[in-house]
Amino acid sequence: MDYHPEYSAYLEGRTPLSGDPENPQDEEEVKMRRGFQELLSALLLNSALGEIKLAGPTHLRTAVSLTSRAVGIALSDADRGERSKSGRR
Repeated sequence: MDYHPEYSAYLEGRTPLSGDPENPQDEEEVKMRRGFQELLSALLLNSALGEIKLAGPTHLRTAVSLTSRAVGIALSDADRGERSKSGRR
């Protein structure tokens, strides 16, 4: 049912193109996701460095939190690589 073309466009925009956003099928999609993860990791680590330079207890806690998040992104990416090599999901 097509009530309004805008509503149809909205629904199309909400539907993932590859079906599963966690396991993209297209090689280009995988490269783009990896690039975003690398950029986010770099931004988080740079933010953590800035917090360390401010050197207050709150800033240091924030730096640890940002660094943990960056490491978590890197580890989850490596974990995905190991899962795909072993055939497990």
